[in-house]
Amino acid sequence: ETEWNPDTNNLVRYVFDGKEVEEEWQAWFDKRHVNDKNLTLNKLKQVWSGEIDDEYAYGAITGTAAISLYTQGHAKTHKQALETAREYWLNRNKSRFA
Repeated sequence: ETEWNPDTNNLVRYVFDGKEVEEEWQAWFDKRHVNDKNLTLNKLKQVWSGEIDDEYAYGAITGTAAISLYTQGHAKTHKQALETAREYWLNRNKSRFA
């Protein structure tokens, strides 16, 4: 299980080919974002549909996807994993949860 916080460096631990691996993934943002105290399903739908732009959500979603891609061997580098995750996000079906 993983969730990337794009505001801070993240220590990622996982097992690959039977070996324990520990890597640090760099923060995306220089500033800290204020936590949304009113996170609702409706807001998640709005972010997904592109109705609202949420920098932190974009970073958390694509960063978490990148870690998943990388740790499962679907990308050879952090950079490649992040580029693929960003591509997936940009090409998502925005009407999926309408």
